[in-house]
Amino acid sequence: AVEDTTLMWERYIFTCIVLCMCVRLLNYLKLYTWFSQHIEIFIDIMEVIIPFSFMIVLMIITFAIAFYMLGRNQIQYKNKVNPAKEPDYATFQGALWEIFNVCMGNPGFSVGDYHEDAFFLNHEATLVGACLLIVYVIACFILLLNLLNMLIAIMSDAFAENTEKIE
Repeated sequence: AVEDTTLMWERYIFTCIVLCMCVRLLNYLKLYTWFSQHIEIFIDIMEVIIPFSFMIVLMIITFAIAFYMLGRNQIQYKNKVNPAKEPDYATFQGALWEIFNVCMGNPGFSVGDYHEDAFFLNHEATLVGACLLIVYVIACFILLLNLLNMLIAIMSDAFAENTEKIE
């Protein structure tokens, strides 16, 4: 068991080393003009989207907490949820994963073994199902449509400014 944990930590350290080597490689590639221009654009765009990144992470956590609370209600009040097939969003990690999928445009509510137990897909209307559907629609609208379109606009403006500097 000790050897397994040692191997695990060695892999974590190796992963960090590989990431650091990649950053160093970018510094060496700055020596070439063509790479230098693109690397500078990339760095400038990353600096511009840092405040936006904090905002989107805050929104993801907010909606994940909402999904988690609704999932816990599904389990606690036994609203026709099969105990062997609890919804993934009934755990906080599962709720984060569901909201991440919403951000990527891939709603995970029809994926997996529990999709028939998701409340808003049932034929019977329940209060928790209605709340889940409302939170889901708001999350899709805010995260997928508004915030990601704003991200595209911010990145395209930063790219245009940097290409003007280069020319």
